[in-house]
Amino acid sequence: ELPSSISTGSDVSSSPAVEETTAVTKSKSKWSNVQERTLPALLMLGGVYGWIKYTGTNGVIALFTFLQAAMYSEGTNVVVSESSSKLSSLEKWFYFVTF
Repeated sequence: ELPSSISTGSDVSSSPAVEETTAVTKSKSKWSNVQERTLPALLMLGGVYGWIKYTGTNGVIALFTFLQAAMYSEGTNVVVSESSSKLSSLEKWFYFVTF
């Protein structure tokens, strides 16, 4: 049992000011989340559209080649970091082909 000098907080959490503050905080959090995710996504889509519009077919080929090389590098880095020994280039390619 709590001493009478210690409050359980039930009187504070039920006050209208706390509920309003919580609602405002949730609203700001949602807006912040939308800004944080939507703006970079739109910028990336605009950048890809601009890249394709400016460079055409050759730009798409270069973009996909770059993305494939980056994914291969990331995938083999994960394998190397999980492996106890350094993998040879042949083992990396084997992982890439079978992955």
